[in-house]
Amino acid sequence: MRKAWKSKRQTLGKYDVTADAYDGLYAEEQQDKYALLRDALVSGEHLRILDVGCGTGLLEEEIASKAEVLVGIDASRRMLMMAKKRTRLYGNVEFALADSDFLPFRDETFTHVLSFTLLQNLPDPSLTVKEIVRTARINSLVVISTLKKGSSREGLRGLLSGAGLSVERVVEGSVKDIVAICNRLG
Repeated sequence: MRKAWKSKRQTLGKYDVTADAYDGLYAEEQQDKYALLRDALVSGEHLRILDVGCGTGLLEEEIASKAEVLVGIDASRRMLMMAKKRTRLYGNVEFALADSDFLPFRDETFTHVLSFTLLQNLPDPSLTVKEIVRTARINSLVVISTLKKGSSREGLRGLLSGAGLSVERVVEGSVKDIVAICNRLG
């Protein structure tokens, strides 16, 4: 437990330090990943979307108009400050400082749960995936990505299936991530 916490603190420190430069370094790459989501995400009256590891709020800015409620969580205060600034004009977007292994939401709260490029930063990604599944409603859309470096399609598929997700499609394409589009089973 202590080793996992130390690992998380080191990662958190890196994101706090790079928050101001993050968009300049990674915005284009992130936008390419979000393009894969556009086809899967359909607007609706009662969409309640959770973004686990929201970073600077790039995704929130992209999809705020599609949701009734959009919540971004991140463990980095600096990243959340950037996200709040970016989305201040959207009345349906909220943010919370939280550990992805212990999401502060009730079971089956969200119709969509998204998490881009987070799992590779975690000491035990299965804990976060279980939390994502717990907070997602039955038959909800769940999209999760991880960096290709150090990961495999089969490994990601196994992790997600083992947590109760039906993996509908796994996309690699030209992005640096493996992106899995899933459905939460009952």
